[in-house]
Parts: sequence; structure tokens; C-alpha cells
Amino acid sequence: MHQLSRLVFVFIALVLLGELLVRLTVTLPVQTRPDEKLGWLYQPHARILQTREGYAVNRMNAEGFNDDEIGMVKDKTRVLVLGDSITMALQVPRTENFTTLAEVGAPGLDFFNAGRSGFSPLYYPAVLAGLDQPYKPDIALLVLTSGDISEMARSHFSLIRDQQDGSIKDVRFNAPQVSRLRILLNPLLKNSALATHLLYRVKELQVRDNGANDETVKHENAATMQAAEKDIPALLSFILRDMARQLPVAVLYIPAFDYGSGRVAVERDESVAVGRLLQELDGNAGIPYLSAGDILVNSYRLSGQPPVGFANNNILGGHLNKAGHRAVAKALLQLINGHFTAVGNTRVAEPAT
Repeated sequence: MHQLSRLVFVFIALVLLGELLVRLTVTLPVQTRPDEKLGWLYQPHARILQTREGYAVNRMNAEGFNDDEIGMVKDKTRVLVLGDSITMALQVPRTENFTTLAEVGAPGLDFFNAGRSGFSPLYYPAVLAGLDQPYKPDIALLVLTSGDISEMARSHFSLIRDQQDGSIKDVRFNAPQVSRLRILLNPLLKNSALATHLLYRVKELQVRDNGANDETVKHENAATMQAAEKDIPALLSFILRDMARQLPVAVLYIPAFDYGSGRVAVERDESVAVGRLLQELDGNAGIPYLSAGDILVNSYRLSGQPPVGFANNNILGGHLNKAGHRAVAKALLQLINGHFTAVGNTRVAEPAT
């Protein structure tokens, strides 16, 4: 009996020690909440610890995004920045991400970072619609990457087309919902960093096992994505035009490069193809477009430091590091300053002449 008590005591002590170590060095308890339109968001004011790629502690705002509270300053032009995990930038402190750096470089602009991991252009109209007055932005800036096409193709959407000319009239999109298992475990995950870490590790193993062993699923998914990708250009054009009817819209593209020796960067083939598609779409829709490619390549050429990757993960790939965020901040300001200008104190942005 005493031996069993000792074993129970040792087990509890190990669990508590593991909980403490995980909280200090790996992650914090899950801090997400379900959202009807966006699938999930972070809890208001959630504190997020990132250690798997880079290292940073960031606190979300009241809307669950990685930014300060939405400002009410009337003499600034408010820019809503929409993007995925590259825009959300949990890998670096908030003071080092490209939206904050751009804001420092342009005191007349108020950037609101509404990026979230897993977002694609399908989500952006819902994010915009969720910002009620007096928080409506003056400009919407979409930060797109080469992964957006495949991310959209993996999503569940249906297009409503005109019966005569086949043009898109509307799109129905259902964001992935939280699984039943996640809902069941949520009380535990909200209070335990160790349980959160173990669940994520199990999910990673399952993904790897399925990817390695279930060839049928792989081929079916590939066929589904290939079919969906045919609709992506028209769908992107529809989303851009629909948002542009509400407010000025611009697109910043972050290409994917292979960074090699001699400070030479070569853009990946799939990234080149996506860039051409976006440039063509934006040109047809009359929407300002800029690729951050030249600035990223020049940053690498001058400093010798790749703008992506971290020492504790992939030093030549992954998300933007601090050097990458500095480069993208320059591209962001170049895009905004080249195409938009604030008008008086009305905070209305119009294309620059």
C-alpha cells in the first residue's frame, strides 16, 4: 500500500514537473475559441509562447489577433493587413514583425494585423465584415504567399455561377470546425500546457503516418485539389473585386525562394507561377500589386542572412525571421506609398495620382 502511494506521488510529481517545464520552454495551454465564420480564433488577450520556430511571447488583442487594440486616432489612415501565419508572425516579438515596423516608419498610418495561421483569401471577406464601425479600415492589404493556392484548393467551398455567362455571383465557404475530440478535451487543454503539447505531437504523428502509408488518400486528395485549383483564378478575382467595391484594396506577394551559397536566391517554380497568376488577376481588376521578391533577394545579397528560418528550426526555410520582416516592411510601405494617399482628416484612402 505504501509502495503504491509512493508511485502515485512520484507520478503526480512528474506530471507537475512536466507541466512546469512545458509552460516555461515549449508552449502554454491552448487559448483558442470557436468562431462561426472563421473556424477558430485566439481568446481575447491570450498569451502565446512560440518556441518551436524562433522564440517569442505575444499577447493577442481583444479580437484575438496579434496586434495592439484597434486605435481610434482619427487623423491616421487605418490599414487592415490580412494574411496567414507569415503575417501573424508568432515567431518574432510583435515589435519586430513587418506590420509594426511599417507603422513605425509611417506615423500617419495605423496598421491592424489580422493575420492568422491557416487563413487564405477565402477568409478575408469575413474578417473585413466582422470589423464594425468605428473600426472599419480605410485600406485592405492582402498579404499572399505561394501556399495560398493550395490552401484554398484544400478548403470546402462552392461557387454560385450566373446561368448565362458562367461568371461567379457568390461563394459559399465553410471554415473547418473544431473536432468533437477537441471539444471534449477542451477543459483539459485550457488548463494544461503538457496536455496541449502531447495532443499536438500525436496529431503530427498521425499526419505523418497517414501521409506515408495511405497512398489512396493521397491520390484522392491530389485529384480533389487539382479539380479545385481550376476554379482558383476566377475565385480570387471575385474576392478581390468584391472587397474592392467596399474599400481600396492592394495585394503584397511574398514569394518563396531557395537561398544558396554566394548570397544567391532562386525563386521556386511554383512561387513564380503563383506570382504570375496574381499579377495578371490584379492587373485585370485594377488592384495595386507588388511582389516583395526583389527586396527579399536584395536583403540576402547585402547581409548574407536568409530572410526566413531560425536556428532552432530550418535555417533556410519556414517563416520570416527578423531580417525578413524588415524587408517585407519596406515592401509594404513601398506598395502603400506608391498607390495610396490619405485625404485630410477623413482617413479616406484613394489611389495616388
